[in-house]
Amino acid sequence: ATVNIYLILLCGLSNVLASTINSTTNFTNSNQISNNEMYSKAQAILNKSGVFQNFSLSEIENWMHNISTWTAPKALDDSFQYYLAGHTDENLPLWVIEIGKVKIRQIVTEGEAGKEFLDKSMQKLIKNVLQSILRNSSEEVSDFVAIMDFDGYRMSENIHFPTISYMQKLTQRYIHILDACLQKAVVINASYAVEVLINSNRPILGKLLEKVDVYGTNKRKWLPVLHKQFPADSLPPWYGGAKNFKPIKAFG
Repeated sequence: ATVNIYLILLCGLSNVLASTINSTTNFTNSNQISNNEMYSKAQAILNKSGVFQNFSLSEIENWMHNISTWTAPKALDDSFQYYLAGHTDENLPLWVIEIGKVKIRQIVTEGEAGKEFLDKSMQKLIKNVLQSILRNSSEEVSDFVAIMDFDGYRMSENIHFPTISYMQKLTQRYIHILDACLQKAVVINASYAVEVLINSNRPILGKLLEKVDVYGTNKRKWLPVLHKQFPADSLPPWYGGAKNFKPIKAFG
């Protein structure tokens, strides 16, 4: 069920927002669009989800402000780690999401509070990804790409019905946002447990899986793929990238 979050996430994904939109940040450049244009473009994407379907422009702005000021509990924030690693040769944002570190079952068993924290953390991820896409006026930059690392994911996440049920619900809430802005995702360290997870959720993920390439735990197989598809200076050294690598922005 964890893959759903981040395949949704993956567009659906964290401590910047309206305040960062209104000031100079690592996401912006000399071609920065106006705030109104930023919110308008975000609205067009977010409205594809039932969660934001009827949000006006001002409501989108308020949501972005509110989600940026919300802080996740430390335990969740520490495990929910992702970062804007760099950009592709086509200038698309490259996000790395360490999915395997998030213990969804543990969060869900905490009750409604845990579910709410997870949902809001996902909304922050979505906001951060959108902001990286809409950082300038280029009509060519409308998508993002992602590396999703499942190292640490366990089969125990798959056999807990409340966890599966909640993650499917979360996926359905944000799947259309992800489908609207994800160009490609590379899943690495996909163990047998991850394969079971993906196969059991194919009906929900649907055509989105056509944008996802899945590789197992053999580093010798997926490392050349990362080198071929992404610039070396946008990859951390543990993925064979530059030793002096530094992400543009990190969360968690």
